[in-house]
Amino acid sequence: LEWTFGDCRSISLMCFGSRIQNTHLEGSDVDVAIVAQGQESADSAEQRGALRKVEKVLRQWQTARSCRFALKESRTFVSIKVPILVLQYWATNGYCIELDVTAGREDTGASVPKGVTDSIIGEFLRDPFAADLARLVKIFAKLHRKNQAQSGHFNALSWVCLSIFALQRMQLLPVWNDWNADRHPPEGVQLGDAFLAVLDLVVELSEMVAEAGDSAQVKISVADGSISTVGLDTEGVIQNHTLIIEEPGPAIHAAKLCNCARSLRGVELNLIADLCRRTAAGLRTGDVSCLEPKDPTPPKPTTAKKPKKLKKPPSKDVARAVLHSAAQSAAGFRWGVTRLVPRSGHDAPWRW
Repeated sequence: LEWTFGDCRSISLMCFGSRIQNTHLEGSDVDVAIVAQGQESADSAEQRGALRKVEKVLRQWQTARSCRFALKESRTFVSIKVPILVLQYWATNGYCIELDVTAGREDTGASVPKGVTDSIIGEFLRDPFAADLARLVKIFAKLHRKNQAQSGHFNALSWVCLSIFALQRMQLLPVWNDWNADRHPPEGVQLGDAFLAVLDLVVELSEMVAEAGDSAQVKISVADGSISTVGLDTEGVIQNHTLIIEEPGPAIHAAKLCNCARSLRGVELNLIADLCRRTAAGLRTGDVSCLEPKDPTPPKPTTAKKPKKLKKPPSKDVARAVLHSAAQSAAGFRWGVTRLVPRSGHDAPWRW
């Protein structure tokens, strides 16, 4: 940043995303925003300009000297809504950290600062049971490759909101609009029960979307705990969206409707619902093999240059082991464990 902008005193960095939500997993990237003084609410053009400056300096720096940062991908083209740089940092112990670098403090199109939604999600997930469910759901989606927004799936934030909404329907979490209400601790409720509730919720939403057709859209909100069908003439509703999962930050702080699942496609929703339906049926009969992907494909090789003798930790193998240890720890789908405990070392980041 000093090589790019000169005086770093006018530049600040802020972290947001899953690290603030406390839902990050092994291999989760770090979301960082570059905020220049006077450009806190920079538009997309100003963001692209700032990121292209960083990209240019980084490319020169990589060729001129030994640099542990590698530019993996540049998404600064004009048509993209939120321009980002995808960087990789290779630590001395061989651990690779991926960073998504954006510019500006304000979310594009949301009219709220970055990190507001993450702070609200983090408040929901202060409950350890809720945080464990959100991580478990994210692991499940990651193993089955159903967490890529660019492929038309639910993104990570959507899966987390679905987890929170399922707990609200089970009356294990309050809605945000009634946050001071009496809490219901999950006594007698296993993590597997809550996981099944998330799977059933996805199936139900798929059926509601099919029933609504092209005349209306289905919307869920963790702010008020509602699930409803809204007309296409409702303010903020975009007609080509498959399903609306209300983003908590804009809804609570700006009374604005923003959709977490704006990249979700109808075909992919049906495929995800079929996966959830099969998995739920298998778990209810004690068949834990339904958790394993049927057609696992090897991860795509990275194009970024990396130092010799450094290996990226096997995050998918770790996630698979975590998911199976959960399923096999007790009879049937009723998992006898309720906590994921942080543990040092990238080879086994979570233990039961």
